[in-house]
Amino acid sequence: MDESHIGFMIHGFTRDEAELVQEYLETLAGQKIISINATGKESEIVAEILNAAAFTDFASADPKILMFLGFPDNFIGPAMKHFPGELGLTIFCSPTEQNLQWTMKYLIEHLIEERAALAHK
Repeated sequence: MDESHIGFMIHGFTRDEAELVQEYLETLAGQKIISINATGKESEIVAEILNAAAFTDFASADPKILMFLGFPDNFIGPAMKHFPGELGLTIFCSPTEQNLQWTMKYLIEHLIEERAALAHK
């Protein structure tokens, strides 16, 4: 993904849900944004998914994952706070040097474990 753009990577959203996310984030950002669908790419490395062409496999999964790409920190908090509730549980994340090297499957497992740990605090 070109660093001059902002966007998101999703996993576990249907096509209609993905379009709703796209519309919501574009409205909030006031500009067109890039979307990448990682559904069906669980064995792929996250960095490779981000550098590849768009994917068309859409399928609902629990939990849904949304990775913010290139958004400023002051955008992410409000975007999460007002995220459309009808989409169900969504786990949000941002890319890190570490998680970019993980498979999508491992990223999902890690985020689920993090969510469970936070729920027990």
